[in-house]
This record gives sequence, structure tokens and C-alpha cells, in this order.
Amino acid sequence: MIEQENSTVGVNDESRLAAMKEENEILLLQLHQVQEELEHYYQQERAAKEGGASGTFGNPGPSASRTGDELHNALAENLRLRALVNAQRKVHRLETDNALNIKLGNLLIQGVDSPKTLFSVPGALGKIWRNYRRQSPPKVLGGKGFTKVIDAYGGGGFEAVEKLMARDSISPVTRANGYTTLGRHLMNSDRASAAEAARRAYALEPKSFRLKWLAFRLHEAGSLSEAEALLDILPSDTKFSDSEARQASQLRHEAKHARQREAQQVAGFTERRDEIEQQLISLARARDENAQLLAERTREVEALARINAQLTQEKSALVKHQETALQHSGARDQEIDALKQANARLEREKTELEARYENAARQVTDRTREVENLKQVEVRLGQERSELVEQHERNIERVGELCQDVTDLTEAKAQLEEELLASIAMHEEVIEQLIACSQEVESMKQAWAQLEQERVSALAQHDEISAQVVARTRQVEALERVAMQLKQEKVALEGQHEAMLRQSTEQARRVLELERMVKRLEQEIAELTTQHQAEIAAQVTERAQQVDALAQDRARLERENLALVEQYEDVVRHAIDRDREIELLTQVKATLEQQNSALADQLEGASAHAAERSRELDALKQANAVSERERQTLAAQYEEVVKQKAEHKREVELLVAAKKQLESEKSTLLNQHGESSRLVTEHIEQINALQQQLESQQENDAELKARQRMVQEEMIRAEAQLELIKDILLREPEL
Repeated sequence: MIEQENSTVGVNDESRLAAMKEENEILLLQLHQVQEELEHYYQQERAAKEGGASGTFGNPGPSASRTGDELHNALAENLRLRALVNAQRKVHRLETDNALNIKLGNLLIQGVDSPKTLFSVPGALGKIWRNYRRQSPPKVLGGKGFTKVIDAYGGGGFEAVEKLMARDSISPVTRANGYTTLGRHLMNSDRASAAEAARRAYALEPKSFRLKWLAFRLHEAGSLSEAEALLDILPSDTKFSDSEARQASQLRHEAKHARQREAQQVAGFTERRDEIEQQLISLARARDENAQLLAERTREVEALARINAQLTQEKSALVKHQETALQHSGARDQEIDALKQANARLEREKTELEARYENAARQVTDRTREVENLKQVEVRLGQERSELVEQHERNIERVGELCQDVTDLTEAKAQLEEELLASIAMHEEVIEQLIACSQEVESMKQAWAQLEQERVSALAQHDEISAQVVARTRQVEALERVAMQLKQEKVALEGQHEAMLRQSTEQARRVLELERMVKRLEQEIAELTTQHQAEIAAQVTERAQQVDALAQDRARLERENLALVEQYEDVVRHAIDRDREIELLTQVKATLEQQNSALADQLEGASAHAAERSRELDALKQANAVSERERQTLAAQYEEVVKQKAEHKREVELLVAAKKQLESEKSTLLNQHGESSRLVTEHIEQINALQQQLESQQENDAELKARQRMVQEEMIRAEAQLELIKDILLREPEL
């Protein structure tokens, strides 16, 4: 009885699975057909809009947006159904491979085939029972916390975890719990790995709670379509907590928006619709431009017709003008021959004038070269003159140095007078010698003053002779400054002498006091007198030598002044000679310039006459050439006008043909638009039919799920019966 029930359950499951496969294949075929129809409809709609009438160019209307939304919804639904089918396939494959009820059913079906296999069923059932019984996690996996599983994942990933769990003694339920614990551990750090752990747990134990947990982990990892499909596959009686319900609604909402975005990206309907609208607007603009171009070409054809008539009249007038020009050309040829003869005569005159001009130019270059030489001589004389002036200034500087020596002598004299006045207080003879020395100095000053007067007179005479020397003013000012300096020094010496006299009177008053000290100082006075006498004698000899040197310098300066005067007179004579030569050369240059100007005037007159004749000849030639070019250009313009007229005529014919073709295309596009709208309505009806089929398919899926629940209940009862059979078999020792 149990075997029959198991066999019937297996047959029912296989039939249901086959029916589900057929329904899924039919659903996929219908989805492909819907997609193809939508693409075909979209292409037809695009072609209709590209060739549509001008009334539909500006605003495609709300039907286009409604069609785009329907297309997006259909594509999104297609994506959802594809994800649902893929999820069902995966879940079905896992259930057929790893579900306990499937394993038990397959075992019972295989046991019915032969009596020998029937005896192996209890052993196989015992093995399944040992694998699926509830047991605590072993220490190899880290106990209830599965710590070693987590450590193995941290060391080598899922491969290390698989190696750790690859033992026959560990049941699939325990391994699934280990992967679940690992997924909870990775939820906050690595969501993709947490989703992979949940997938492995469900693969080991395909239960609804593990499928629900896998869907939520996939949602957190970003796989929205697969997560929503797994939620749809869950049994209808699956319970959700409040947080799970909120997460499920959020998942469905996000998956819906993601499908919409993906559908928009796949279809690209909005972008293509904007592109089509832009194309329609550009076509309308091109049509308006063609109409304007046609009107402009019509106006141009009319204007060209008027220009053609005017050119015909001008052509007749030009023919008459050409005949008169031919008559005048004979007379012009005779005039040209006469002008050629005159031109030959002028050419000969021109060559003669050029020869005369070249001769005059050579003479001018020779005179110019002589003038340049004279200018160089003048520059050299100027340099010599500047050198003489510099030498004179150096002499003046030497005179200044002599004046400085005189000042030094006066300062030495002042020092001597101070020493003499100091020695007067001690001895009267020293005073007399100082007075004699001062008299000698006065005589020297008088001699120097006389020398200065003679030098000033010589300089004045030199200044009168060198009236053209520019530095005279500076020399006079320098001499005046020297004289003022001498006067100031004289006043200073007189003041010093008066001071010395006052000092001598004061010292005379002190003589009474000094007489008391005579006895004590007589010896010192004798020594001082001898010493002072020796010093005075030495100073007197030195001053005598200086006076002799000054006398020699004076004689030398007088000789140099005489030499400078003679040199200046020579320079003046040379300058006068150069001035006479320059005047002669300027007169010769003036005569040559007059001759050159006369020759240039003659040459300009001849060249002007020849140029006038050549201009007249060129004007005649240009007039003839212009008349010939005008005749040729008018003939070319006439031919061009004829060609343009023929081209405009052809363009008008082409535009008329294009207009007719556009009108025919407009009518065909209107017909195509009506046909496309009819196809749209038909496709909408087909989509509605497909939606009804999908709803019926969903109802069938719900019925199938209910049947699966019934099968699961029957499998539970079968498990209970198997447990009973197993207990019975274990009780009998002979079995």
C-alpha cells in the first residue's frame, strides 16, 4: 500500500514537473513573440513619423508617450518573468537534487523495481536518517557558534570552509546552519559574501525559511530581480515578521524601479522619440527652406529673362559701336605710326641727354670728393685748435699751482713771523732779523705782484689776439679769483702782523717780569739765540732758493706765452687760408650745381615730353584692348546667361518633380500612419490577452503550489510510515 502511494506520488510529481516545463516554455515563446511584435511596431511607428505630414511634425500627441509607457511596462514585465523563470529553474534543480522528500521518493521508486533492491531500502533509509537527524554542531566546526568555520573563511574563503565541512559525519543540515551563521557574521561587512553563504545554505537544505533568508541577503547585496523572484516562489503560507514585511515591500518597490530603468535603457524609447521629433522638425524646416528656395529661383528666372532681353539690346548696340570702332582704328593706326617715329627721335635725344648727365654726375662726384677732403682738413684744424686750447688751459692750471705755492709761502711766512714775534720777547736782535726777513718777503711779494701784472698784461694781450677762443672768459675769471685770493691773503697777513704787534706790546709789558728771570734764563737765551740764528739762516737760504725757482718759472712761463702767441698767429693764418679755399670751393660748387640744375631741367622736360607721348600711345593701346575685352566679356556673359537660364529651367523642373514626389510620399505616409495606429491597437489587444494568460498562469502556479503542499504533507505522512516501518524492522532480529 505504501509503495503504491509512493509510486503514485512520484508519477504525479513527474507529471506536474513536465506540465510546468511545458507551461514555462510556452510562456517564454509568448514573451519572445510579444517582444518581437513590440519591436516591429516601434520600427513601423518610427518610419511613419519620419515621413509623416506637416500637421504631425510639431506635436506627436499623447499616443506616443502612452505607447512608450506600455512598451516600458511590457519590457519590465518581461524582465520580471524571465527572472522568475530562472529562479524557478534553479530552485527546482536544487529541490530535485537535495530535498529530503525527493530523495525518499526516489529511494522508494528504485526499491519497487526488483526484490533485491527492496532489501537495500532499509539500509539506505538508515543512512538518510543518520544524515538528516538533529545533531549539535561538532567541535571540528567550533560548536554552536561555528567559530572555526568563521576562522576558516577569514583564512581562505569559501574553499577553506568547504574543506572543513567535507566530512561524511557532518549532516547537510549542520553544514547549512554553519553557512547561515557565517552569513550572519558577514552581513554588515561583506554583503555579497553573506548572500553567497545563504545560497550555499539553501543548496544544502532547500527549505522555505532558508529561501526567504537568501532573498533578503540578495536584496542587501544588490541582486534585486533575483531576490524578488525568490520571494514570489515562496509558498503562500510563508509568514513574515514586521521587519521582514517592510523589507519585502521595499525590495519589490526597488526591483520595480530597477526593471523600469533597465527597460528604458533597453528600449531607449524616450531618446529615440526625441531624436525622431528633431528629425521631423528638421524635415519641416527643410521643406520650408525648399519652398523659399523655389520662390527665390522663380524670381531669379524672371529677373534673368529681363536681363536676357536687356543684354540682347546691348549686344545690338555693341555691334554698332564695334563697327564705328573699326572705322576709327585705321586713323588711330596712322597716328600710332607718327607717334612711333616721334618716339624714336625722343629716344635718341634721351640717350644724348643721359650721356651728358653722366658726365655732369662724374664732375659732381669729383667736386664732392674735394669738398669732403676740405671738410676733413677743417676737422683736423679744429682738433688742433682744441688741443691748443687744452694746452692753454693746462698752462693756466700750472699758474694756479704756482699761486698755491705762493700761498704756501705766505703760510710759512706767517709761521715764521709767529716764531719771530715769540723770539722778539726774548731778544731784540731776533726781532730785527725777523723785520729784515719780513722786508725781504715784502720785496718778494712786490716782485710777485709785478710778475702777476706782467702775466695779466700778457694774458690780456693774448685774449685780445685770440678773440675767437671760447675759453677766454674762464681764464679771466680764474685770474680774477687768483687776484682776489692774493688780496685776501694780504689782508690776512696784515691782520696777523697787527696781532703780532699787539702780542709784542703785551710781551713788552711782561719784560719787567722776565728781567727777573734773566739771570736764570741767560744761558737758555744764548742757546736759543744760537739755535734760532741757525734755523733763520737755513730758512733764509731756503727762501732764497724758492725765490730763484720762482724767477726761473716766471722766465719759462714768459717763453711759453710767447710760443703760444706765435702758434696762435700761425693757426689764425692757416684758418684764413682755409677760409679762402672754402669760399673758392663753394663758388665752384655753386656753378656746378647751377649747371646740374639746368641739365636736370632739360632732362626733365625731355622725359616729360617722352612720357606724355608714351602715355598717349599707351592710352590708345589700352582703349583698343578695353574695347576688345568688353566685346569678349559681353559675349562670355551672354553665353553664361544662356547657360544659367537653361540650368534654372532644369532646377525648376526638378523642384516641380520633387514637390510632386513629396506630395505622393505624404499621402503614403498618412496611409502608413493609419495602418500603424491599427497595428498599435491590435498589439495592445494582444498584450492584454498575454496579461490574461499570465494571470491564468499565476493561478495555475498557485494551484501547483497548493498541490506541492499536499505532496509535502503526504511525504510527511510517508516519513512517519517509514519511521514506523523502520522501527518494525529493527525490532525483528532475524531481519
